[in-house]
Amino acid sequence: ALPVNTQGTHLIILRCTLDGTVQEIVANPGMLLTALKPGESFIQFISPGSIDKALRLLKELRTGAGGVNWELDVALEKGIQALRFSGFEMETPCLLARPLTIPI
Repeated sequence: ALPVNTQGTHLIILRCTLDGTVQEIVANPGMLLTALKPGESFIQFISPGSIDKALRLLKELRTGAGGVNWELDVALEKGIQALRFSGFEMETPCLLARPLTIPI
C-alpha cells in the first residue's frame, strides 16, 4: 500500500498500471467508485464522452509527462459527475481524482 494519509480528504486515489488497470484502490471517500475493483480498468467507469481524454491521460503517464487537472466525466451510481484527475508516478503510477465541487 502507498504511504498516504487520506483522512479527511475528498481524493479518490488509484494505484494503476500504465494501461489503466487498477492494482489498488488506496482511497475511495464516500465509496464513490462502488463498482470499480482491482484488476479492472479505470476506463470502465469513465463516461463515454470522456474516454478519449482518459486514454490521452494514460498516454501522458506512459511518456513520463504526467498529467494534472484533467476533467473527466465519470459514471457513478448517482449519475454522471465531473472529476479532476491527476496522474503521477511514485513507486507505481497513481491516479488521483477529486470532485469539481467539494460538498460542505
